[in-house]
Amino acid sequence: LEDKQMKKKFVLIIAIVLVAATACALLVGCAPKTPADFMEKWSNSSTKAIINDKLTVQITENAAYSKIILDDKGEKYQVSYMVMNGEKIDVYLGYKASADAKMGWEAGTLTKEEFEEFFNVEFTDFTTMMKDQYAKVIDELNKVFADNFTKEKGVYVGNKDTDYEGTTIKITAKEMIMTEKIDEEKSEEIKFVIGCDEIVIPDEAKEALAKTEGN
Repeated sequence: LEDKQMKKKFVLIIAIVLVAATACALLVGCAPKTPADFMEKWSNSSTKAIINDKLTVQITENAAYSKIILDDKGEKYQVSYMVMNGEKIDVYLGYKASADAKMGWEAGTLTKEEFEEFFNVEFTDFTTMMKDQYAKVIDELNKVFADNFTKEKGVYVGNKDTDYEGTTIKITAKEMIMTEKIDEEKSEEIKFVIGCDEIVIPDEAKEALAKTEGN
């Protein structure tokens, strides 16, 4: 029973991460697509990242990492690691309740069949999975981009009197930064990055998995 409950918890956390990552492609309302060449390179890259002030997601072919900040100070957060291990996927969940609290870990394993059944996908690796997840999102963003943005001094600016007024998109060789003005004092920024650091599993997380497998 405990094993089934733990696996349900793992797939729930994974679902939250994927939904949050997809939401990072959207600003308030419906965000525009970036120029096709950058998003195509990002989507096809074997390593990539999505970053904003509350969420970091890193994807490689064999592993995925996420960090979700749960408070305004960044002291309370949860992290997850997913690593391909043959025909199985090892999942590590970490939670930190406060600045002084010790990171708590849970870990376990999902079979490839369990993963595929839950997400209704044919799983080969994380890069391909995220590319498939983003295909429809990219298509929708592309539909609104051309008619709602104008390039000014190298930056794409949302046209006046459209839903995208106050939104800017800046592109470099490795990054795309989308910024939306919320009000006179506040704005939100989302960054898409081609490439990411190596995903390394903390020793404490590995110990949690070893304990789970030993029970």
